[in-house]
Amino acid sequence: RLQWSKPVRAARQGNVTDYQIIASLTSSATIVKSVFSTALTQTIFSLRPNTLYTFYVAACTTVGCSPRNVTASMNAETLEGVPTHGPPDLRVQSSHSPSTSLTWIWSDLPAAQLRGELTTYNISVVNTSTNQTVDHSDESHKHRYITSNELDPSTYYTIKVRACTSVGCGPNSLLISQTAEGELLNSMRR
Repeated sequence: RLQWSKPVRAARQGNVTDYQIIASLTSSATIVKSVFSTALTQTIFSLRPNTLYTFYVAACTTVGCSPRNVTASMNAETLEGVPTHGPPDLRVQSSHSPSTSLTWIWSDLPAAQLRGELTTYNISVVNTSTNQTVDHSDESHKHRYITSNELDPSTYYTIKVRACTSVGCGPNSLLISQTAEGELLNSMRR
């Protein structure tokens, strides 16, 4: 929510009819929002989370609005958001001998999808036959891999991985993998 004061009379060229509020990305000066208001406060909606913006407020008369180089401006960063996607490229990196261990890896989320600073990955590995959770992590797991040991041979396991910021966790990436005698038999996405 932005708030400002009426300009002093000497600085105006006519009576102020309204104000133009411009939001631009600080990194590129690209204008992303422009709204008009007769009030001395304005809330700007639909901005990207965890993004630095420069806001300009220009006084407007019947003649026009003051140029940006003489208007009041300020920088502000929006709050973090919840990730919009699950971690990409979730896959089995290796099956270990004995064949009852699997290591899964994934890639970092792009910043626009992460929408904040990564606090942890929330992970669960479930035996699909028994629906029993055999491995999980939900606190302070920032590595882009997990190894589950002592798995049953020739058994399907579902792994779910989601990225979390201080605001919350995003959707899961999901992969179903099967252990075998001596090698990984199968892996499929859902």
